[in-house]
Amino acid sequence: EVPQASWLRGDVHRCRERRRTRVVHIIVHVHIGVRRVFFSSCIWIVEGQNYSVDARFLKDYPEGVYVRPTFDGHHMEVSPFSSIPIAFWWFFTTATTVGYGDMYPTTTEGRFVALFVFCTGIILLAMPITIVGGSFSKYYDLWMAEFGDNGSSTVAVIAERFTSDHELPPLDTPSESSNPSGFATADNKRMVAWAG
Repeated sequence: EVPQASWLRGDVHRCRERRRTRVVHIIVHVHIGVRRVFFSSCIWIVEGQNYSVDARFLKDYPEGVYVRPTFDGHHMEVSPFSSIPIAFWWFFTTATTVGYGDMYPTTTEGRFVALFVFCTGIILLAMPITIVGGSFSKYYDLWMAEFGDNGSSTVAVIAERFTSDHELPPLDTPSESSNPSGFATADNKRMVAWAG
C-alpha cells in the first residue's frame, strides 16, 4: 500500500505540473502563430506583390503571375511566395535555421525580413529549449531520488516495478564461459524472456 501512495502522490504532482506548463505551451504557440503570420505577410508583400502579364510568363501562366527580381537583380522570375500560407513554409525553415534553399528572398527588403526571422527563430528555439531543459534538470533529481542509485541499474529498477505484477520465467545465472562479452546479464535475459 505504501508504494501505491507514493505513486499516487507522484501522479497528483505531475497533474499540477501539467496545468502549470499548459499556460507556457499556450504562450509559446500564440507567440509562434503571431510571428508566423506577421513575417509570412511581410515576405509576401516584399517578394510577391509585382503582378506581371509579360509575354515570356504568359506561355506558362496565361492569366499572369507574381514576379520578383532574380538573385543577381538583373532579370525577373516567378516568385515562390504566391500566398501567405505558402510563405509559412519559408518562415519555419528560416526561423529554425534549416534553410532548404527552395524559397529565399532576392530583394533588399526581403533580406531584411529574413534577418529579423533569423533573430526571431533564435528566440523561438531558445525559449522552449530553456523551459524543457529547466524542467528536465528539476525533475531529474526527483527521478533519481525516487528510483535510487544503490549500485543497481536504473533500467532494472524500472523494469522491476513495471513487471512486478507479471509472472516472469526464473532467472538463469549465466556462467563466465557462457557470457564472455559481459553484455547479456541476468536482468537482460529476464526482460527478453518476459517480452518474448
